[in-house]
Amino acid sequence: MDFIGSPVFECLFPKITMRRRPVLYIVNVLLPIWFFMCLDVASLFISENGGEKLSFKVTVMLSVTVLQLILNDILPSTSDRIPLIATYITTIFALMLLSLLETILVMHLMEKDSRSQENEETDCRTAKDFDRNKDLPTAHKGNKG
Repeated sequence: MDFIGSPVFECLFPKITMRRRPVLYIVNVLLPIWFFMCLDVASLFISENGGEKLSFKVTVMLSVTVLQLILNDILPSTSDRIPLIATYITTIFALMLLSLLETILVMHLMEKDSRSQENEETDCRTAKDFDRNKDLPTAHKGNKG
């Protein structure tokens, strides 16, 4: 008995240690996103002539979208704040989107430039033909005389 006749109670405090495994997030999330970003940067070396560059970039964007859908299952959905890893992936996705829009703009400008060069060449040929035909005598001038 302790003070004033009350029994002594012992308290047992369990110690629970929880750890996150960062390797799981690094291997399953960060590395694939980094690889997709490297693929997007490597697409700068694809020729602009065909539509391969544009379709490659769209494929990479779809891959990142699928990865984001998978992350929705992995990341906790009850948190009040947006997880930092989700912000990182969204930023990478936005950068890839800007890269895709840049590729579309460059392809549009190249197509517009090639059309204008074709029109200039056609105009030059027409002007040369006109100058050549102006110097030639016409059939009705010889009959007047």
